[in-house]
Amino acid sequence: MTTTSPPTTGNTGVTGSPKVHSQTLIDVIASEWLKIRTVQSTWWALAATFVFTVAFGALLTWGVASTTDLQEIGSIDALSTSLAGMLFGELALVVFGVLFITAEYSTGGIRATLVSVPSRTRVMVAKTVVTAVVALVVSTVTVFVSFFIGQALLAGEGLSVGLGDTNVLRAVVGSALYLTCVALFSLGIGLVVRSSGGGITAAIAALIILPSLSGLLPGQWGQNIGKFITTNAGRQVTLVETGAGSLSPWVGYGVFLGWAAALLVVGTILLRRRDV
Repeated sequence: MTTTSPPTTGNTGVTGSPKVHSQTLIDVIASEWLKIRTVQSTWWALAATFVFTVAFGALLTWGVASTTDLQEIGSIDALSTSLAGMLFGELALVVFGVLFITAEYSTGGIRATLVSVPSRTRVMVAKTVVTAVVALVVSTVTVFVSFFIGQALLAGEGLSVGLGDTNVLRAVVGSALYLTCVALFSLGIGLVVRSSGGGITAAIAALIILPSLSGLLPGQWGQNIGKFITTNAGRQVTLVETGAGSLSPWVGYGVFLGWAAALLVVGTILLRRRDV
């Protein structure tokens, strides 16, 4: 008589079913942090944020400080001058935010991520946390270095300002928060578009081109709409003094943060519904 062995149950006690390890949010954040440390493109983008912001800010500030006749340029905004390189840092953070999600789509790594972490919402929360923390640290260091270098260059001409001056510390910290929000906004764009080239193009259009074009809208209604558009609102927190009719610094930043949050929510919903 032939006998058969009972089916093996493996580690789970269920025939043919692999053991599934549930991962906490902390585990997923640690995994995303490992990814960001091992992908060269993200480090290049972060390095470019620092180098471009500091270098171009110092170059422009040096040009202002070395002007032979300062009466020709009139009064200057010492803070904005020293942080003039932020536009280039902003572009680098767009690349960082977009690539942090789209690189996984281009390599197919997103499939492995979602197999190991079935909760797609948890994956995006972890990516958002890691993006925010990394961008905030890099932006804070970048902005303060640019500020101190710029003010050192302007000090000889009696044009410098200090962190203790009215609204200066808020504007410097606000600049770091603004750049962080740029990275989060770009992460949301990348999640929706799922293409590196398309995501970077869309983010630049939404953050730089669209706000500029909003100035062409006619009448008071155009001004009312324009001040709520992405960086038109967000940049208010980077200024020592805001213009008449503009949003207040923190309200403007809140609007910009709302744009980023909306994109991340929409992108997460699409991630949950789409086949990867």
